[in-house]
Amino acid sequence: MKRVFAAMLAVLVLCLWGCGPAIPTGGTLELNADDFDHIEVVNGLTGKTLSITNRTDISTIIKHLNGYTLEDPQEPANGNRYNLNLVYHLQGGAKLHIGITDTTLTHDGGMYQVNGLALGQFLEGLECATMTDQELIRYLFENNTMEELGITDENGSISLDKITNLKNACPALFELLGRPTMIESVAQYGTAIMKDYVDSSNVVLLEQAEAIANFLKETFPQLADQIDKILNAE
Repeated sequence: MKRVFAAMLAVLVLCLWGCGPAIPTGGTLELNADDFDHIEVVNGLTGKTLSITNRTDISTIIKHLNGYTLEDPQEPANGNRYNLNLVYHLQGGAKLHIGITDTTLTHDGGMYQVNGLALGQFLEGLECATMTDQELIRYLFENNTMEELGITDENGSISLDKITNLKNACPALFELLGRPTMIESVAQYGTAIMKDYVDSSNVVLLEQAEAIANFLKETFPQLADQIDKILNAE
């Protein structure tokens, strides 16, 4: 009887600590979105936390997680693009902890090779939706997003045939372009960031300023004169 009680107590403790479900034989998590009240998303780089309560968004995240085949676990590496805390409705608010990068998923002490790019982009989109215009602009320019996207040619001109997947490839830019305050914000904050770069003695920042200038002039012709004055200032 004591052994049975001890076993039951052990199970209860594991549940309360949120160790999460073991991976079944098929190698998938098999989570149920209805089991979770909300999901805490923590940016692994900035530490910024976002609480996801929308049921459709929760279901989308769970669908991504259930779509991975988890095989051949490895020792977890340091750093995730996003850390997810899936908070249960029951179990005293227990949490299921999952880390995600573009190529790995970490769960219950193991790291698995997965294609996490799409989930990362979806989470980035949710995060960008909470940012101010100024935060979005700094995010775009200070993380070299434009270069990584490859939507501009060597002259800084935008290649329209390369931006069909913009919503997924660059959620920050897609979010900014969809706001009615976009032009005003770019004129104020985007050019201010560029001026900081131009005034810098750092060669890398100066090159970045030129790239930003070309992008802004191509995207917002009405800002061309303002940008040229910044570039040509003594």
